[in-house]
Amino acid sequence: MYSISFKSVMVVVTGFLVLFLLAAFPSTAFAQPFVVVSSYPADGSVNIPTLVTFELSFSEPLDVSAVFPEPGEFFLGLLLPGEDSMGEPDSISLSPDLKTVRFYNIQLRENTKYLIAVTAARSQTGKPLESPWLINFSTASFLPTAQITGNVSFAEGEPTSARENLATAN
Repeated sequence: MYSISFKSVMVVVTGFLVLFLLAAFPSTAFAQPFVVVSSYPADGSVNIPTLVTFELSFSEPLDVSAVFPEPGEFFLGLLLPGEDSMGEPDSISLSPDLKTVRFYNIQLRENTKYLIAVTAARSQTGKPLESPWLINFSTASFLPTAQITGNVSFAEGEPTSARENLATAN
């Protein structure tokens, strides 16, 4: 005669419950964020050539029908240096899987520090970029460093929170 313990029944029921939840809520229960996974130049890079192909790779395919105002009705939101320090690309391409964008032949200035921010993008599943991606690089052999010091005074009471906000998702 076979006997089944209560513990065995609970293991089976729990397994079926997990499978049901995965099937019922595949995109929300365990959703991964939509992020930039890499860039060229990478953050912190030095000795970048003055003629460069800039590359951004994302965790999911991009929605190229999305439109963001900066740098001017484009499917990515970008904060770029002024025109006098960085030229426009000759062309732009997307990888076949729509996860990588390449900006070809961007002219940079010698011995110059650059900060570029990817502020907005949307995946084909409708997810906004989880957070801005900052790329700090230089065509010089070093990245300059800086330090901010001082005191912050408040007219009344103490602050309850502080937050840096570079962008909002569309």
